[in-house]
Amino acid sequence: PLAGMLPTVGRGAPRQPRALFPKPSRLDVMYFVMTLSVDGIFTITITLLLKDLVSVESAVLSAGLVLALKGLVQVILSPVGGALGERFGAQRLMMLMQAIMVVALALVAVSADRWPVLLLLSMALVAMSRAVLQVLILAVAAQRHPDDAMRSFSVLATWGDIGSAVGPLLAGFLFVNVSALGLYLGMATAIAASAIFDRMRPQND
Repeated sequence: PLAGMLPTVGRGAPRQPRALFPKPSRLDVMYFVMTLSVDGIFTITITLLLKDLVSVESAVLSAGLVLALKGLVQVILSPVGGALGERFGAQRLMMLMQAIMVVALALVAVSADRWPVLLLLSMALVAMSRAVLQVLILAVAAQRHPDDAMRSFSVLATWGDIGSAVGPLLAGFLFVNVSALGLYLGMATAIAASAIFDRMRPQND
């Protein structure tokens, strides 16, 4: 009923035909790397990291709390992140959150076999930075493509979903064949490299 009440508008300019599978921008590449690493590999492997330090029951509960924290922080900090992005710039704040995520993943790598408290704190920091980045990346996409924001959102979501799907498929193989130190340092390096790659973008990307 509400949609039927909207005013009728004239047809806009005809849209150019677009490829069925969208070519990623540098922001899309960065988002793909982040979702593959954090939403995919990190989410699947955190329980496996904790099970060697605490009981299986505690590992499952701790991992569940970390993942619940991610959703809770996203609900609570989304308005805050949006306001801070308006005040300080979404791009600047996104870079800060990316730096925090990279440091937190590196801390997960070095504390995996030694310090359970630091490991849990680092995991929570990864989840929190990921939640805030969800809002900021959308704001940056809208700023870069003000005339075609909906398309930029859809392409971003497509590549994010691909990363979230591929990550769990890789997680088991990587966790068995790569040390926790190498795996998490690799993810931190990949996210840092994709963030630098995004900052080197041409003006029209």
